[in-house]
Amino acid sequence: MKIIFKFNDLIIADVVNRPSKKIKSPYLADVIIEKNEYMAHSPGLGLCGFITSGSVVALSKNDSDKRKSKFTVEMVQVKNDDNKNVWVGANPATSNLYFNNMIEKNLLSFIPKVNYIKREFKMNNYESRFDFYVETENNKKLIIEVKNVPLVDYPKDKMPEFRKFPERKCKTRNAIFPDGYQAKKGECVSPRALKHLQELLNIKRKEKEYTPMLVFVVQREDCGGFSPNFEKDPKYSNLLKKAIEEGLIVKAIMLKMTPKNVKFIKEIPIVI
Repeated sequence: MKIIFKFNDLIIADVVNRPSKKIKSPYLADVIIEKNEYMAHSPGLGLCGFITSGSVVALSKNDSDKRKSKFTVEMVQVKNDDNKNVWVGANPATSNLYFNNMIEKNLLSFIPKVNYIKREFKMNNYESRFDFYVETENNKKLIIEVKNVPLVDYPKDKMPEFRKFPERKCKTRNAIFPDGYQAKKGECVSPRALKHLQELLNIKRKEKEYTPMLVFVVQREDCGGFSPNFEKDPKYSNLLKKAIEEGLIVKAIMLKMTPKNVKFIKEIPIVI
């Protein structure tokens, strides 16, 4: 395992309310730090039930006067179905940072050594802004979209009370995407993620100069593979299956999260 990021003194805290009782935003939680109560920004909202009253979280601190809270929830401690406590990344924005560090350190076997990296890249004739444009030493031009993955499937008899699915279909614990709020059953969880996938597939079909790629960054250490969440979002999951069948490069990589640092573990298989 290789360290890809080091934290500066994360603070361990207990969540007492989310949303905060002071400012009723789903992006704010009330936390206890050394017997004192503060508000903390929760960029991953409730992480589908895991950031709630009684949760143990690790916070970073930012003293900017422009913020409503000085603290940000970076990760949450979760007990998995093996009864093991694992730290799970709870800040979706960090996946791009970790991925950037991994390609700069040349840790990913599916990306050759890079000569040039541009963040927030927009191609002509496409609506989406993609996370990365990369040029490699063997002259490949990569268009890469990165998705944060904090959640897993569960055996039916060990499903948390606040979750209903996805039920584990094989022996291996798999990270799953997407998951989250749906306005109506049957609608996609994230129209933005669906649009990204559609446009990556169109680039694969039409733009021979570029190699599109979708990378799922699993911010927890306890997964044997990655699976689309067919039960929650069949529209996205079926398109992802189709994209893989058509040759879109789709990868999943697993990280070990601790309040001290983040480590790259390995690439994990895509399980359809």
